[in-house]
Amino acid sequence: MRLPLKYIAVLVILSLAGIFSYQAYWLGGLYRTMRNDMERNIIEAMRMSDYNEMMLRVEKLRKDSTDHGEVSVSAGFEKDGIESKAYVHSTTSIDRNGRKEQSTTRQVITHNATAVPDSGNVLFIEQRKGRNEAQWLNPDAAQKKLEAAVKDS
Repeated sequence: MRLPLKYIAVLVILSLAGIFSYQAYWLGGLYRTMRNDMERNIIEAMRMSDYNEMMLRVEKLRKDSTDHGEVSVSAGFEKDGIESKAYVHSTTSIDRNGRKEQSTTRQVITHNATAVPDSGNVLFIEQRKGRNEAQWLNPDAAQKKLEAAVKDS
């Protein structure tokens, strides 16, 4: 039984197409596996570098002889028709030579509806010499004032 050359050529072409398609499928799976492994390794390396950086900073703070502290601020806002109320609660604690000093402030500030901006500004309350001063600032200005206040304390 003799197959004509035409059938042999078609069988060879189909066989090669099958082999090439299997290799393409295999290479696609290999690429996905290697990409997932690389992403996992990058995430683990970043996590380890973050941890190492944090440990270096903690060690630097332990060797530092200056006072260390924490500032915590929480705020809320409520608008009843005409009147708007801003609630601000702040806590500052400073560790001075093993002795903790803590101060807590809670304030409710009432404004009429026109005084409260809707532009994304934040309410910044500054306490100087027993006097409270509240003002609406953009977030960058409020952060600079807060950093200056922390340096001064």
